[in-house]
Amino acid sequence: MTITDADLVDEPRTTWQPTDLTQIVRGVLSGEVVGPVPTLLVRLDGRALLYRGEVHSLAGEPESGKSWLVQHESVQLIERGERVLYLDFETAAPSVVERLLALGASAQAVVDHFVYVRPDEPPTDARIAELAEGRFALVVLDGVSEAYELLGLDPLSNRDAAAGVGQFEMAHSYASWRGRP
Repeated sequence: MTITDADLVDEPRTTWQPTDLTQIVRGVLSGEVVGPVPTLLVRLDGRALLYRGEVHSLAGEPESGKSWLVQHESVQLIERGERVLYLDFETAAPSVVERLLALGASAQAVVDHFVYVRPDEPPTDARIAELAEGRFALVVLDGVSEAYELLGLDPLSNRDAAAGVGQFEMAHSYASWRGRP
């Protein structure tokens, strides 16, 4: 059975109904409608992969390069004078700084634009508010499993995973600033 618009006349409109993309496709093709444009993690061909002000998740086996990837992007940003907040739940500052320098960051850019935090207790609302004032181009939560443990949550529990997302809304607050420092 095929459902047509005529079949839906008496039905209240819901978000589960298909969206007619005709006008959107025309607008995108003509340049009149522009969606979010990725500007972070630029490939060699000039195309970017990540969106400023959005939350992205990198998943992979331990030691698969997730931290190196975000540290590479951190170097690109801090060398342009943009600020990066790095919430590190699994390593230590010397290791991260060593990597940033190995990836080409200048010592001055690291000192001036890279904000490193290695928490060992849950955040307070006051600390979150203080960090959120920092206006960062990128916020990294490195070691999400360890962060869950710090908060007393089990990352394998659906209920705790939902609670963890709520706890890490601060990351979205930091990342949602879309402007430049």
